[in-house]
Amino acid sequence: MNNLLEVKNLCVTYPIFGGVLKKKIGEVRAVDKLSFEIKKGEAVGLVGESGSGKTTTALSCLGLIPMQGEIIWEGISIETMQIKMRKELSRRMQIVFQDPYSSLDPRMNVYDIVTEGLRAHRIGGREDRRKKAEELLDKVRLTKDSLDKYPHEFSGGQRQRIAIARALALEPKFIFLDEAVSSLDLLIQAQILNLLYELRAELNLTYLFITHDLSIVEYLCDRVIVMKGGKKEEEGNIEKIFDSPETEYTAKLLEARYAI
Repeated sequence: MNNLLEVKNLCVTYPIFGGVLKKKIGEVRAVDKLSFEIKKGEAVGLVGESGSGKTTTALSCLGLIPMQGEIIWEGISIETMQIKMRKELSRRMQIVFQDPYSSLDPRMNVYDIVTEGLRAHRIGGREDRRKKAEELLDKVRLTKDSLDKYPHEFSGGQRQRIAIARALALEPKFIFLDEAVSSLDLLIQAQILNLLYELRAELNLTYLFITHDLSIVEYLCDRVIVMKGGKKEEEGNIEKIFDSPETEYTAKLLEARYAI
């Protein structure tokens, strides 16, 4: 398998403001010289405690926040891409956020939510988009009559299915899953994880699953990258990390799997 995504020496710094006038008094390095590679078809877990830089890493790869370093997509540095290629990349990389209650616009019905990307990229007419939306809802195990409903009419698990359908609309190759099940109860978590597992096989998707829960990574992922304080703590396949963690930090994260 070839690398789909490469991250080289990624650094992200946020300013710190203080005092009465809220002047900049310093800065914090949220991600510090992070490098990793993800091959086509892989599911990789990016794990660590809150504040370790996981979400910042995803947002950097998507070009949503300023960063230093290099992001390489299918062998081409994003920085050198022409506008047309960058637009195509925005289709191929998608994200599903943590909170299904805030990630869906309450003013939009499900049809508008799911087809928002299609409209932005001027793909298909209304009839084609409607058909595509119905197909997407079927993939995420929702009925087509859901298209005319609004987010408040659905449970948290159903909303996350809608968010997944939205991410799939542009036929991505790579999906960032940012704590995508952490706000759901255990039964619904299991259902969504099973759905993601099936979709990966069916559509040949590549995942970067961001989470603090290694039990989820153990189920869904092939490899894991452990972050601590913005840096990579260790990296390896599931068996290596789970059976023989190299650092005390990773060992403690593993112990937390069994905490009640």
